[in-house]
Amino acid sequence: MKQFLFAAGLLFCAVAAFAQRTSIEPGGEWPDQNGNHIQAHGGGIIKIGKKYYWYGEQRRQGLDRAMRYVSCYESSDLMNWKFLGDALQQTDPENLGPNWVLERPKVFYNKKSKQYVMYFHLDDSKYKFARVGVAVSKNRRAHLNT
Repeated sequence: MKQFLFAAGLLFCAVAAFAQRTSIEPGGEWPDQNGNHIQAHGGGIIKIGKKYYWYGEQRRQGLDRAMRYVSCYESSDLMNWKFLGDALQQTDPENLGPNWVLERPKVFYNKKSKQYVMYFHLDDSKYKFARVGVAVSKNRRAHLNT
């Protein structure tokens, strides 16, 4: 009987982890398709065709502290998100020093150039540099070139 209950519990957990969300719980953790907390801080969402793409600051643990990352997620319903990877992996572009800042990334599509353009706030740790960073790509999922 204990083995049956253990197996049933494991099955329940597996189904719950991969179930499609039907609502958003304010203040609750919002997981991606793998059950990982969504890392898209200060980001923005763009709709391309029938899909939504969410770009934001990646702050997962274990990242190289000398780099800054912008994650990309995909959804068809704005509730269930698939992590596609990091759209941008950037080293310090201006020798801003430790704790340099890349934040609030937003992505737009430029019809004329047929490229995706990412704008972001680029700064030093004391917020004295205050620049706009730009990265471009022909593919919404590919790593963007700065």
